[in-house]
Amino acid sequence: MDQVDDVDVNSTVNSTPFLSTSFSSKQWIPSCPPDCKPAVGMTFSSLADANLFYNRYASICGFEVRLGSDNKHRDGTVLRKYFLCNKQGFKEDSDSTQKRMLKSEKQKSGKSASRRTALKRTGCRACMKVRFSSFGSYTVYRFHEPHTHEFTTPKSQMFQKQNRNMTVVHKKFIFDNAKLNKGASLSFHMMKEHVGGYANIGASLVDFKNCYRDLKTYVKYGDAHMFIESFKQKVAHSSGFFFDYVVDETQRLTRVFWADALCRKHYALFGDMVTFDSTFSTNKYSMIFAPFTGVDNHRKCITFGCALIANEDVDSYTWVFDTFLRCMGGCEPVSIVTDQDPAMKIAIPKVFEKSKHRFCMWHIMKKVREKVGYKLCDETDFLLRLNAVVWNRELEPDEFVSGWLAVMDEFGLQKHDWFMNLFDIRDMWIPAYFRDIFLGGILRSTQRSESENNFFNHFLNPFLSLVEFASRFQTAIESQRYHHDQLHANSKKSFPQLLTPLPIEKHASELYTLTVFYLFQTEWKAACFSCGIQSFITDESGLDHVCVVDILREKTYKVTYNPGDHASSCSCKMFEREGILCRHVLFIIKGKGVRELPSRYILNRWTKKALEKPIFDCSGNILEECIADSKNKLVGDLWSSFFSCVSLAESSNDDLEKLLDMIESFKGSILSKHTSNDVGKSSNDIESLIGISSSSEYSIHPPNISVNKGRKKRMISKREEAIHKKRSSNVGKSDACATEDQVKKPRTCKSCGEVGFHDSRNCPNKECDTSSSS
Repeated sequence: MDQVDDVDVNSTVNSTPFLSTSFSSKQWIPSCPPDCKPAVGMTFSSLADANLFYNRYASICGFEVRLGSDNKHRDGTVLRKYFLCNKQGFKEDSDSTQKRMLKSEKQKSGKSASRRTALKRTGCRACMKVRFSSFGSYTVYRFHEPHTHEFTTPKSQMFQKQNRNMTVVHKKFIFDNAKLNKGASLSFHMMKEHVGGYANIGASLVDFKNCYRDLKTYVKYGDAHMFIESFKQKVAHSSGFFFDYVVDETQRLTRVFWADALCRKHYALFGDMVTFDSTFSTNKYSMIFAPFTGVDNHRKCITFGCALIANEDVDSYTWVFDTFLRCMGGCEPVSIVTDQDPAMKIAIPKVFEKSKHRFCMWHIMKKVREKVGYKLCDETDFLLRLNAVVWNRELEPDEFVSGWLAVMDEFGLQKHDWFMNLFDIRDMWIPAYFRDIFLGGILRSTQRSESENNFFNHFLNPFLSLVEFASRFQTAIESQRYHHDQLHANSKKSFPQLLTPLPIEKHASELYTLTVFYLFQTEWKAACFSCGIQSFITDESGLDHVCVVDILREKTYKVTYNPGDHASSCSCKMFEREGILCRHVLFIIKGKGVRELPSRYILNRWTKKALEKPIFDCSGNILEECIADSKNKLVGDLWSSFFSCVSLAESSNDDLEKLLDMIESFKGSILSKHTSNDVGKSSNDIESLIGISSSSEYSIHPPNISVNKGRKKRMISKREEAIHKKRSSNVGKSDACATEDQVKKPRTCKSCGEVGFHDSRNCPNKECDTSSSS
């Protein structure tokens, strides 16, 4: 190729953008406005300004820039700097034959081959070179304009490096979507809808993925330290925030518990019953996530506190329960419901000495199918008969025993080990044995804890760092509290329809939340239309003993009523168990002409005003939600105003152009206040998003990957092993490859009809048939 001298940019300008001008060796000169072209003698106050100018020039012309080498003084000052076209030079191809041989050997041995990369360099000599002047500025001393390649079209310019800039807006959008368990790919396509097209995003899908990678890299080694530091920051902002943690002898995090002020307030109001359950696959260390869950005044799940533990042993659970009790001022719950974990069963009585420990019925009953087989459950009425005995809250203990034994005898399960064990521990999970223990529906409303875990799993996944986990957990809690606030607002502003004109029903509607009132109304309706008196006796002390007939349930209940103070009790034990008066007592007080619910039977936890009660911690601090940071609130208000302005101006192009000019003008004034070193640093952006600074030294190290009881790989059946073996022999795969395929789901091949890990496109039998026919 012939040497081409430097071009006078003022004399060689094409009239049409991107039109190429051919020389003897076919080179291209870009078309660009004269004031946007570099020129020999042009000066810049800094290298950053020179880089920005040349990148703008490249963006207009349709090529990308690569920073070349530089010469530095002993004091570090850059004396010369080269700005090159990214197609400058050629890729080294030394020992290419030897590399190809090594690649072939890797493929034969089953090792991963190197990635194939397309070549981009064409030996282009276009460049701009600057040197340091005595005035502290940089002067262009060489500018080579012609290129040895075509320029990108306007449609392809969005993919150029200088046109792809991951701003704070992009990073915040990715970070906020990640809190909702939305990945970088989905965030990229969502932003396309926000800005009106892929060309307006200003970044590529790979840029979005790399941004999320940078976030994980930022917190990699300081994960646990930054996780604990975030809790310390919350304590500084809110005295009601509580946390504690434990590290092992190598300073690795093993246990942590936390609860904010609102969690502690909710426990003080609704902590009479608690469920505790552990869940897996919420972080990359396989630490067990264990939330304490209760029921609020709308009978919805509410979180009292959470723990992360590395091991599911007695010591870990004892520490969690003891820390939870310290956090809540030593106040034990009336009842605590867990699964059948043996470590929990040992740890709970050590800490909660006064609490009644019960097993979750749902966790037990969901195992029935796998214990007795699907055939018995699906082809007989076994489950129907068993559920009628297990879930019946009205049975007395002796009635349950006779019903249970009858079911076991009928289906031949008298000697079944699992059912025998359940019968031995029946006082831990059968409602007949704790009818007088207040549970507020927490045992009956199957899967309270499981529902809570599923709720959190919408925000969590097994690949999260602890810092990401904390951010997403906070988002989940905010979502939970938003729905609670919505229910509270609905209960305040709306009133249910009444079934009767009696004042007692109206009084209940004014007291209870909508959810609780509808439960009361069910009992009230039955009291008015489905109950009658079988016998009525008044004893010497003035107490009324009434036998109430429940027509719907076809059963008689004994009610004792004191006309003086309206004290009453019923053999159904509904008030003791649920905190709501049963239909049988309501039938009596209705007949007595009582106009309002007796105060002793109004539990504050079910009322609309339950949350209005002020709660203080042991230090006298009021437990309320921490006021939002003023800066974050201002940022939120600005985003809201910005989107409102865009929406209002959308109908007029003139208004949109004016708004854009105002924003660009303000943007320029902001950028002028910052130095080039302060703008665009990825680490600074990530630190502002996370709210925690990274450090080179960490006092707390990330935990080891835990090996816990849950989420083991399933056992492979003999049939599947045979399928894997046959497939391996047919297609000639190695044992390692066959092992990797075991995690795949087998499917039926439409070509040969066999169940395996192939389809009609790569069927081994099809290949055999083809070869034989030929």
